[in-house]
Amino acid sequence: MKSPLLPDSAARRAPLRAQVTRVVRLAAHLLTMRLGVTRRRGRPAATVHPRQAGQWAARMLDILDVRPVVTGHVPAPGEAVLIVANHISWLDVQALGAVTGARFVAKSDIRRWPVVGTVAAHCGTVFLKRGSCRDAWRAKNTVANTLRTGDAVAVFPEGTTTDGRRVEPFRAALLQAAVDARTRVHPVAIRYQTANRTGNGPAAFVDDMNFLASLWRVVREPLMAVHLHFGPPLSARNRTRRELAAVAQLTVVEALARATDDPLRAALQPTPVPERRAGGTPAHPSMRPPAQAPAAA
Repeated sequence: MKSPLLPDSAARRAPLRAQVTRVVRLAAHLLTMRLGVTRRRGRPAATVHPRQAGQWAARMLDILDVRPVVTGHVPAPGEAVLIVANHISWLDVQALGAVTGARFVAKSDIRRWPVVGTVAAHCGTVFLKRGSCRDAWRAKNTVANTLRTGDAVAVFPEGTTTDGRRVEPFRAALLQAAVDARTRVHPVAIRYQTANRTGNGPAAFVDDMNFLASLWRVVREPLMAVHLHFGPPLSARNRTRRELAAVAQLTVVEALARATDDPLRAALQPTPVPERRAGGTPAHPSMRPPAQAPAAA
């Protein structure tokens, strides 16, 4: 059945011409990013500024027609905070990056992805080897140092992606970085909605799916919204990393359970950017302003 929010001509899939256009624009954007992290004579450039990385992420969402809808206690621009979120898709990184300008922790496998891995490395991504306690300790120290320099960092403490119908227990190791840096932890609940009302399904990057197959599913969707609900920030003072992980997970689970609004409808009705807790302008003025939906919590 066609979505009532789309023109009558809209189909369950984006028109072939739109799909081809997205692929071409995406290829050009990836090339632009790759060139942006390379100096003359092929020497690597310095780490990309979070603002630039956020603009690239916003551009990626715009090309794929994935529209961010933001509610809750959004961190102020330039605030050093550890963002923790449930993990559904590689699109989570683009959405959080576009809205917050955060750096990320990612599995080491991504470092070897063509173009994407190189760009991620230059954007300050901390790569983590799964199953290695020593590497987890190194990553934790790197995240803590990044927080101390004033940058936000985002992690997905489930340690894997899901279809969004459940939230796996949050692993506590990387939350020690917030304790060490004496900064706050900011839980975020992520969910998706499509024009065909199929929820997280087309965005979910699960099981044995490879990146190209997942990307193709997104390209074929007529329209998608990603809802980011920022829960209240959690102070790390007088809390252990395990306590922080448990409270953050509960915050995300409750926000998803209470979410009854339609993020796609909000995305199709542009509204002012949500007011920041500490005031200020959006972190990335070049991106299409995220719509504001009724708070889920």
